Amino acid sequence: MTPGEKRFETAAGRSSPAVFIYAWFGGNGALPEDIFRTVSVKVTPGSSKPRVEEQSDGTFRVYVSASPDKGKANSEMLRSVAKYLGVPRSAIAIIRGHTAREKLLRIDAH
Repeated sequence: MTPGEKRFETAAGRSSPAVFIYAWFGGNGALPEDIFRTVSVKVTPGSSKPRVEEQSDGTFRVYVSASPDKGKANSEMLRSVAKYLGVPRSAIAIIRGHTAREKLLRIDAH
């Protein structure tokens, strides 16, 4: 799935990352400042075709071209997930799994 397929349409018919994030967080009112979501991610470094795939269970599979050397794969993974979700890179942090392939990410709504 590409980012465009996951976006929601606004009343004006435009794709909006903010609307996507609002709906993804189960929005039914204004978002509080401290709302976040955790997501499980499995990272495959050294991929010839970098991409993000959302699995049917809500987890993500992220393929990155960088090697797992000095955090390069983690940096590329965070950039890829941020771009896929349409959120700033600063809204995503690794909670667990800094040196493992399976990671737990925190994604802030704001």
